[in-house]
Amino acid sequence: MISQAKGRFAHAKCRSALFLVGAFLCAASAHAKIIAATDFDGTPSVPNVPWTPALALGASVPPSALSYALLNDNGTVNVRTNTGVKPVPVGVRSKSMSMNVDFSGVPADASAWTAVMRTPVLAISNTETDLSRLNLSFDLAANRVLPVRVRIESFNASGAGTGSRETTVLPIAVNALYRYSIDLSEMSAGAPAFVPTGAAGSRFRVSFILSGSAAQAQSWPRGAEANYNQVHVDNISYTAPRYFVSQNGGGDGASPESPARLSDIIRIAEPGDVIALNPGTFTGTVEIDRVSGTPSRWITLRPTIASEPPVLRSNSWNTIKIYANASYINIQGLIVRGYLNDPAQIAAGLTLANATADGARIHNVLAHADNPAYAIFPDDPHGRPSNLYYGHGRFNVNGIFMEGRKKKVLSGGNWITQDTTAAEGVHHIRVANNLVYENTGGGIITAKADYIVIENNVVHDNNRYSRYGGSGISTLESNDFDGGNGYKIYINGNISHSNGGWVRWGPRIATNAAGKKVITINFSDGNGIIVDCHNVFGYSGRTLVQNNLVYENGGSGIHSLKSDRVDIVNNTAFRNSRPNEAPASVISYRWVQQGDIANVPPGNASAVYVNQPPAWFSDGGESMFYGNIFAQGVGSDVRIRNNIAWARAGHPTNEGMPANSTGISYDNNLFGRDGSSSASGGTTTTGFSSFAFNIINSSGNASDVFANISAQGAANYLRLRPASAAIDAGNLWFPGAPRKDLSGRARPVGLAPDLGAFEFDAAMFSDGFEPR
Repeated sequence: MISQAKGRFAHAKCRSALFLVGAFLCAASAHAKIIAATDFDGTPSVPNVPWTPALALGASVPPSALSYALLNDNGTVNVRTNTGVKPVPVGVRSKSMSMNVDFSGVPADASAWTAVMRTPVLAISNTETDLSRLNLSFDLAANRVLPVRVRIESFNASGAGTGSRETTVLPIAVNALYRYSIDLSEMSAGAPAFVPTGAAGSRFRVSFILSGSAAQAQSWPRGAEANYNQVHVDNISYTAPRYFVSQNGGGDGASPESPARLSDIIRIAEPGDVIALNPGTFTGTVEIDRVSGTPSRWITLRPTIASEPPVLRSNSWNTIKIYANASYINIQGLIVRGYLNDPAQIAAGLTLANATADGARIHNVLAHADNPAYAIFPDDPHGRPSNLYYGHGRFNVNGIFMEGRKKKVLSGGNWITQDTTAAEGVHHIRVANNLVYENTGGGIITAKADYIVIENNVVHDNNRYSRYGGSGISTLESNDFDGGNGYKIYINGNISHSNGGWVRWGPRIATNAAGKKVITINFSDGNGIIVDCHNVFGYSGRTLVQNNLVYENGGSGIHSLKSDRVDIVNNTAFRNSRPNEAPASVISYRWVQQGDIANVPPGNASAVYVNQPPAWFSDGGESMFYGNIFAQGVGSDVRIRNNIAWARAGHPTNEGMPANSTGISYDNNLFGRDGSSSASGGTTTTGFSSFAFNIINSSGNASDVFANISAQGAANYLRLRPASAAIDAGNLWFPGAPRKDLSGRARPVGLAPDLGAFEFDAAMFSDGFEPR
């Protein structure tokens, strides 16, 4: 592929030729809300329409870098059907458009250069005038992390330009294909203003633009034989809402004033449909199954009015649940709120005492519900107790759950839930800009998933009552969609705080050396972010955890458990492993820990009872002493870099690794903990392949690092203070190191990037030393 590409470059330069590729596939009238879409793989509706390699954008601009538009095999595997069957062999790449930039034509004295890849001018059919409902989405990757300007232009029937909108995106990492989704209202307006609709013959065009100074160009690869500077774009779509929905509906869904019912529309959604949720409250579980988008036509759930997001609530197991036979789904801008603090639900029994009692149950034999010992029945083939009590749904409600272990299938005329096969799982899901809070179970969770983007969400106060050890954000046992080994799971730009379990996680059942059953039930998890057991299925992809802020969680801030190929870069974790706040009278209620088999009671020969040891438990609540950012369990190739990990007194910042773990590196991090005078700061170097250039705070004073450590929610909370040791202490060239921070501020501001999720912002300080 490389030699073929080089040949094409040289040929294009000699002939000034254009390479012919597929145009946007414009939507048919039956599905008119997709304004345009293409994934470059199908037969184009208008053959041989070129994307243009542009030179200078204006006469005043000196000669530009040459850019060539090529159709290359750079994308991901094409769509999997909603039956779970992959239509192409594993590892086959789909086609994407590539812009290759050659700087050899830029003179040394040029003041600027520009390189452009753009679509043809295309016909448009659109009646939506609200720019906040018009969305441009695309997958983009580059072999350099450099700003890419994205412009959409409107034209009248005569071909004259009538306006534009523009924004700049920054590749999240080198060669990382990432899904961008941008409302036109978030783009800067050109002059004149962009015209979203118009008379018959109105048109539009999308451009991807690189530009910079000549000095920058001189340092980049140059010439036909150089390692070209490339930007890849795939799966572009331009959409408006097709349906408007409300809780009860009743209308045709064609407008916000005539909304259909969400539960009706979600079952008939087609690729590319945008489902806009009107303001208000939606109750019950939203199940997304048997409906899938395609690579360029994702199915989206989003607010009708961005400033008035709808609230989704459920009191049974999950609020939004995506099954394995649904894919290419985008969930953005919603509020997913549990009933944890709802007075009516509390009055109806949603209390910690009831959740604790429910979580303590191991079996569902009512005759033994009040027995201080609990029965474990003969195991099933999967090693689970055959009569294990799985808990009540209202105590275990997850906010957004991507459940790749289950699918819906037709059986006997009914749709039933079944386990997925080894080759199946959830894939291509984007969860962005949501508020997920006060759910009794986990916040945002994946299981057996691939190609997941979890970005810019706020997730807090989840997992209080669940017996399953949920977390704020969790990716469990990820499962390969295509065998690719690049970045495929992204957890970036999230704020996850105050999540934590007040009910013991259990039961976990094992057999001791004497062959006796052992039950262990303990508080666990409630992590801010956990990358959980990705090597169970031999997951080949990389996971990037970048620019997240995690604090005051009951478990860890961020940790990688039994997972390979994980990059945890430029995150801030503060005072996690928070003590359990449940009253001692509640949390000590009816628990068993590491008891041996007792006598089998008469008349119940199949049951095995477990004694309750009298001495192991102390009232006041247990908490797991997790690290703030760390790797745990057997794993390999985990890179923890440019982070700040600050622990509460007596707790570790990180943890050691088993001897058979490989390639675990901690570099350019800042470690500290409250009140510590130890030079270690709660760190350990056990089992790490690299532990270099880390900063150990020995004062135990978090105010040495942060401007504000008390006023949660304030603009400067956990921002860096002047003279913080974290300033300019990072490495810009680490894999996955971001070029902007959690607030969107460019990195680096100084000579090197700062550690943690935020770059230092001097504008927050009135005199350079004290917070305003």
